[in-house]
Amino acid sequence: MDHSSISASKPSAHFKVLNRSFTHKFGATDTIMKIFVVALALIAAVAAQDEAMYTSKFDNINLDEILMSDRLFKNYYNCLTDAGPCTPEGNELKRVLPEALETNCAKCSPKQREAGTRAIKYVTENRAEEWKVLRARFDPEDKYVAQYLAEAEKEGIKL
Repeated sequence: MDHSSISASKPSAHFKVLNRSFTHKFGATDTIMKIFVVALALIAAVAAQDEAMYTSKFDNINLDEILMSDRLFKNYYNCLTDAGPCTPEGNELKRVLPEALETNCAKCSPKQREAGTRAIKYVTENRAEEWKVLRARFDPEDKYVAQYLAEAEKEGIKL
């Protein structure tokens, strides 16, 4: 095949036609680019918001049932103290508890904060020995007790 008949300008001209066609169809307009940028910003905002809060998938657990049942309470207690296996819920609690204490539950939903307050109130009033062990594990220097003492007293909790 003799390629000498193909001029150097033909591929260039062909490319220009394709380029104009592509540009016309796929993004020459500022509107498409703006929509793309806004969509990326929304995705980033949603992702950041999800990371800013603890998961809510365990929010519907019956906390009263756990606190009132010796068997269920012991399972969670053993999980938190590394004395026994953990359920997925127990693992999640053990994972987020140190950060929640450190940040005053900044990533907690109102429902999670209320559940935490109820659990602490119950344990301090009804399970003093377990409370001592949990405090030694999660607050060995009494840093959080000092930090939350006034707030706990408002809730009727004796730390």
